[in-house]
Amino acid sequence: MRYGYRILLVLLSVTVAPQEYFCRQYGFASALLQDLSRTIPPSVFPEVFPVDTVVSCGGIVGGVSVPVHIRRDPKGVITHLGYHLVETGSDDRFSEYSVMFAERLFLQMLVSDNSGDLLRIYESKGVSIVVDGTRLLPGQCMDRLSVYEWVSDCNKLATTRYGTYCELNLSGTGSIQIVFPLSYELIYGMNKKELDLYMAQCLAERHVVSADTAVSAYIDSCVTEYNDSVRHLNGDYYMIPEINDCVTVVEKDSSVRAVFTPSMLPESFRNVMLNATGVDFTFNIAHSVFGRTFNYTSSSDAFYSFFGNCDLYYGTTSVKDSSVSGVLILKDRYSDCAHMAVVSASERDLFETHVVKMSLLTNIPQNEIMQ
Repeated sequence: MRYGYRILLVLLSVTVAPQEYFCRQYGFASALLQDLSRTIPPSVFPEVFPVDTVVSCGGIVGGVSVPVHIRRDPKGVITHLGYHLVETGSDDRFSEYSVMFAERLFLQMLVSDNSGDLLRIYESKGVSIVVDGTRLLPGQCMDRLSVYEWVSDCNKLATTRYGTYCELNLSGTGSIQIVFPLSYELIYGMNKKELDLYMAQCLAERHVVSADTAVSAYIDSCVTEYNDSVRHLNGDYYMIPEINDCVTVVEKDSSVRAVFTPSMLPESFRNVMLNATGVDFTFNIAHSVFGRTFNYTSSSDAFYSFFGNCDLYYGTTSVKDSSVSGVLILKDRYSDCAHMAVVSASERDLFETHVVKMSLLTNIPQNEIMQ
């Protein structure tokens, strides 16, 4: 009996250790990605690979090789796993995030033992999938080879945004249409807790980043104010009471963006918060994440570079006892969430030491801010 037990332990170590090694080596940004990794033979993952790579994977669908798209961050954390569909083009981030959602969804369908249950889950999240004109229904089960045949021939892509929804169309011999809400969970593949923790970790480690994220300035004659609304790029209006009438926007070449007043000092508090200054400030951040507070320091350059997917809006400024404070809104361009920071600094901090205190809340659904 003891001899047989030892053989069993050896067999377990041979079959489990490679996958455990892979998990320890990289780590995953979400439970979804970790679950997907367990369905893929660990031998297909290269020990070292660039930030984006596509590997050929057998053993998922019998007799065929499945291309799997892997994305990692500079720290080696896997932030995306999915069936590789089509190249979106480096200049279209909205299409890129939309396609990555579809890639995760199709990889889940390819490895799922019960695609009907998977469709029920996505139906509850507002996702609709139509294949060759026929909508997939909750509880409807498809064999893996059928799913592979849908996606393997896709060579064209079109994405359209309708307010807070996206319509993604893939075509080849057949056609696939996916309509889904632009929630951060679907766009980024993480729930709020996972995304908050991941952002806190990345921000705490992000110090020196060189990027031009300054907000463009226009002459006053071009400026239009929208009181307590901010008109966004796609024509939607986001009612954010915290902003009130202190945000200035300008419409030029069919785009709308926040601007600062050129007559202000470069170190004025509003300019600092809109990152329209050549001085690199230090942000002392208290980041609230599910009952915990992460305290870390970030340069303003690194902070705004990290939030490069966001439009910046600055709220009401108050000055009291030589201290200035306000509210910074960072609206995610690709999902329904925003980030909010209560910021403050003394006059000495603002003009001499260049330090700003920040109480940060992240990944707030837009409809919660609107209420």
